[in-house]
Amino acid sequence: MTQMIFWITGAASGLGQALTTAALKAGHSVFASDITLEALELTAAAQTWPRDRVLLGALDVRNPTDWDNAEKLFLQRWSRLDVMINNAGILLSGPLSAVRDNDVHRMLDINVKGVMFGSQRAAALMLKQGHGHIVNMGSMSSLAPVPGIGLYSASKFAVRGYSLALAMELKESGIAVTCVCPDGINTPMLKAEAKSKDAALIFSGGRILTTEEVRDAILGPILEKRPMEYILPDSRGWMAKASSVAPETTSRILSLLQKRGLKNQQKNPLS
Repeated sequence: MTQMIFWITGAASGLGQALTTAALKAGHSVFASDITLEALELTAAAQTWPRDRVLLGALDVRNPTDWDNAEKLFLQRWSRLDVMINNAGILLSGPLSAVRDNDVHRMLDINVKGVMFGSQRAAALMLKQGHGHIVNMGSMSSLAPVPGIGLYSASKFAVRGYSLALAMELKESGIAVTCVCPDGINTPMLKAEAKSKDAALIFSGGRILTTEEVRDAILGPILEKRPMEYILPDSRGWMAKASSVAPETTSRILSLLQKRGLKNQQKNPLS
């Protein structure tokens, strides 16, 4: 793979950190952004990111002005953008009937608007250069509604819809857009929900994915083959899509899946 220039959001921890570290080890250059510069500095030191190929930048993905400032910082260092990975996101569990207004704003601002703002700026840069790849992080819950994390699921439905539409619009311009839809990943975000009964359905599969599995999928087959959508693992993906087509049928087995998820949570799958 030729050396590329990446922009990765949510780079201070979890999947974003894993992607940044691996891309740098592969010889690429990375603009690593996150909401606080302090967290990025700590991660950069701990992971020994090479300062000649990494640029750190504070970015609140909810704020268009922050995006404009981050783009200016990026362009002071590099003149092209090969890969944009909109990874920053949050997860909140709980019944939709109890969701607070602030939770709605925060979830949609970070998970949906953040992806849109990043995709828009990346697309504008990539259209000028005639190539590029935008990778947006969806979820298995982009494919089927997930009670207990309904607000998160709604935000990821939006990410998938937006990403697929953008992919179709940019297809003839040499720019790929991929929506990545992984099952639950062992990250700090998921660990915060490990004991939440509302999040039980996330744990109802055979196992939780590792950050390395998703990292390798993105830096491997996704960047190489440039699909519009990539589901990990396939088996859970097809099940999710089928349940979305026939939601009334799926709702009848929901209690069984929830029981399985609760049982798996008790096994401490994220240790």
